[in-house]
Amino acid sequence: MTPAAPPLDGDSLSACALPDEAAAQSRRQRQAEALREAAGDLMDSPHGRRLLRWLLTACQCFEACEPGPQDSPAALYAREGRRVLGFRLLRLAREARPTRVAQLLDPEEDDV
Repeated sequence: MTPAAPPLDGDSLSACALPDEAAAQSRRQRQAEALREAAGDLMDSPHGRRLLRWLLTACQCFEACEPGPQDSPAALYAREGRRVLGFRLLRLAREARPTRVAQLLDPEEDDV
């Protein structure tokens, strides 16, 4: 007769999940660092800042959105989602190169 397996309790389950969670967290940290590095590369270049400015403008980050009577809730949610994405991009750029944010937000740099 084979011995019965020990009962599964919360501690044994979390112990089993720790390596996977640690690996997932490590992977997320590496991905976040790679994104910051990519954003930093864009922030270091006038062409990269131009691209980021264009994306922020396309996301309507700096425009007041006033819903009209013809706007459906779905359209409002889509517009707000676009703005949220733009602000996430701006935060990523700021985390990557905080000293270059003023240059990023200067539209006259496009004239260079």
